[in-house]
Amino acid sequence: MVVAEILSAALSILLFSLFPLGLYVGREGTVKGFLYHLGLRRPPRESYLYALGLAVVSVVISGLVYYAVGLWDVLAGPQSVSGQIRELGIPVTAVLVIVIRAVFATGLAEEIFFRGFLGPQFAKVVGFRAGNLIQALVFGSVHGFLLIGIGVVSMAAVVVTTGCIGYLLGHLNEVYGRGSIIPSWTAHALTNLVSFSLIAFVI
Repeated sequence: MVVAEILSAALSILLFSLFPLGLYVGREGTVKGFLYHLGLRRPPRESYLYALGLAVVSVVISGLVYYAVGLWDVLAGPQSVSGQIRELGIPVTAVLVIVIRAVFATGLAEEIFFRGFLGPQFAKVVGFRAGNLIQALVFGSVHGFLLIGIGVVSMAAVVVTTGCIGYLLGHLNEVYGRGSIIPSWTAHALTNLVSFSLIAFVI
């Protein structure tokens, strides 16, 4: 089970990186510098404090919004990440799966594509604020689409809430991370770790 999760996470990271890599190699003629270009570089130390703060805000706000629109049952359902983790029943295995999915399969893969690639690409054309807003709208819309069928109000809540968090993640990297995606990856991973765990084992 854990090996399968590791392979799945690696595949997710690869898939989210392929298009950015193809464009980079086509433009630069080499893979050298690609990871730096994506923002996989060391950020200032203080950015981690802001990442922690953003993770706390993300968990609280999204938790309240999703509870208000009745999404907890959906997020804890058997087809959800948390529902699948709950079904494992083995604490050690469940914890490992949570870490792999939260930190790598979703956290790193999504940060590579949305904040490492999409945001900067849009920013080159329309400036950082507008580019960051566009990537955030796409980020929120993708998450809303994954829950299609839950109702218009609930889907709108997911799109808006996730989109706002996506905007703040991009802002975090630009203002405090000096272009590194490590701060947003940290915040994203922590948010997922807490959310998956709460829904799977507490709520």
